[in-house]
Amino acid sequence: IVAMLADDATYSMPPLAEWYRGPAAIRGWMLAGPLTNRWRFLPAGANAQIAFGTYLWDEERGTYVWCALDVLRLDGDRIAEVVSCLGGDPADFGLPEVTE
Repeated sequence: IVAMLADDATYSMPPLAEWYRGPAAIRGWMLAGPLTNRWRFLPAGANAQIAFGTYLWDEERGTYVWCALDVLRLDGDRIAEVVSCLGGDPADFGLPEVTE
């Protein structure tokens, strides 16, 4: 993932105030947090941009549960920005609440 980032890429997660700039900062945050979990991604679209429905593994339920919509902004062949819109309704993007 980090290899696909532009040098000045940003990653944010509204409504949280925290955000990250640059591959090193994004990599550090991913290794310390998100990559310690199991995820599933389903393709989607939002505002004519590439997006993914993001699902977090719920051990108790034994399934992946909706977490966010990740919207990517590209700059050529690099990811310039990821906005991970936390919560929301997956049905608004034609996605399920849970997936296996």
